[in-house]
Amino acid sequence: MDRPGERFGYRFDFGDEWIHERTVEPAKVDPIDVYGEVPVDPVPISGWGTIPDRYGRITDGSDADTSDEPEIPFPFLHHEIERLLELNEGVPMTSADLADTVNEEGRYVKKDGSPMTASQISARVSKYPTLFERTEDGRIALHRRGA
Repeated sequence: MDRPGERFGYRFDFGDEWIHERTVEPAKVDPIDVYGEVPVDPVPISGWGTIPDRYGRITDGSDADTSDEPEIPFPFLHHEIERLLELNEGVPMTSADLADTVNEEGRYVKKDGSPMTASQISARVSKYPTLFERTEDGRIALHRRGA
């Protein structure tokens, strides 16, 4: 993952489900120009919004106001499928319905920008049997834990 323009996502703080999108920059940045010192770990050089601490506090001792919190910019596809099924109150959906909804909402975007297909939804669901299951008629449902 080192080609300029290449996008990738990662999850930070699994309990809070912070998902971030990153893009590899075409040119190196002088960390002293940007930060005043050389950082120990990789750091962002640009982005939107503020970066709160890991608990969402904006200032010491305050709670974050999340009323205007942006949507997750780059979820992983299986998490997006899970979210859509939860929003559908657990009612199973077809791969085609899920693909259409993913494309309409635009929260998950493939690297090449092409629309998601039902077969791609189906393939991802098959890779996560602990998250999803199929109904008798082939619809996708959230896996019933403990059932």
